[in-house]
Amino acid sequence: MTKRKPEFFKDVAAEAERRDPGHDKTWVVLMDGAKPLQCNAEEAIGKRNDFLLILDIFHVLGYLRDASHAFHSKKAEASVWFERRLRMVLEGEASATARGMLQSATKRNLKGKRLKAVKKAARYLLNNKQYMRYDEYLEAGLPIGSG
Repeated sequence: MTKRKPEFFKDVAAEAERRDPGHDKTWVVLMDGAKPLQCNAEEAIGKRNDFLLILDIFHVLGYLRDASHAFHSKKAEASVWFERRLRMVLEGEASATARGMLQSATKRNLKGKRLKAVKKAARYLLNNKQYMRYDEYLEAGLPIGSG
């Protein structure tokens, strides 16, 4: 990228305005959980009723994957754990997923890197829960992933 993030987002907003001058469509911005990016998007595009900031599900997958391996060393068990938590997140239960992960980590007495991975994933989910209403987004036919 040759432009700073604020200028880039202003260009994106101008292009969206050019394509939808009547604001007939819901504007969606998919991004990761970086607060500076979220602030740049909100500032450039504005706090519009039909502007949605959606946390890209592909970023969530990485955090859940890391947590799954913190709980299970066997690939098959980690996959089952991962799929269950992903389903919960997709059903709009990001907060419950995070709380459950933290409770399980305490009950299992996880330590070190394993505990750190679980806490990092839970924090990511909790910090971004307002952008993770995937059940609503999917029902409305909106994108939840950039890949």
